[in-house]
Amino acid sequence: MELKFLKRGRKSIIFSRTINPGSENPSAPEEEERRICHEAPLPELDSALAALRPMVCEINNHQKKFFADMVVRKIGVTYTKEGTRTVQLWYEMSLDTIGGQPHPLFTPKFKIDPPQGDESGEVYIKPEQAELVKAAIRECERYADGERSQTLLDFDEAKAALNATAAVGAGDMFANA
Repeated sequence: MELKFLKRGRKSIIFSRTINPGSENPSAPEEEERRICHEAPLPELDSALAALRPMVCEINNHQKKFFADMVVRKIGVTYTKEGTRTVQLWYEMSLDTIGGQPHPLFTPKFKIDPPQGDESGEVYIKPEQAELVKAAIRECERYADGERSQTLLDFDEAKAALNATAAVGAGDMFANA
């Protein structure tokens, strides 16, 4: 399986992956799976995404003071025929110019694997940075494979809606009959 992207939202986690990539077998064809999940990830996923913040600051030339409130939200991965991976990271960062509200930004695409065969290009990030990205991809793949927390993502709007529905349902439906 090849992870295409994983987006860590506040209310859901969305991922897409290719199953049986490059398959020429008609009984197991290449398929794309895209899911929206409301299960919380294991703590390792959030830790792996948080570990990417200093690298994002370096790649996009942000001052180190910004990484305290930066949140990496999405990893996108593309693959060559030989399996070389190119990655792009999306993140949110509070900016004074928009009143301190989180602003979506992204990194340029960068390779994390050396070119194979006749491929060209170079890995321009440091080896330790490539290892951090690979670790984050592994955690994303674990989530896509079903290794998740046994709880739902904690978001107040959904709780309020459920509580309101429960309060209406708790009333006597024949009271006004």
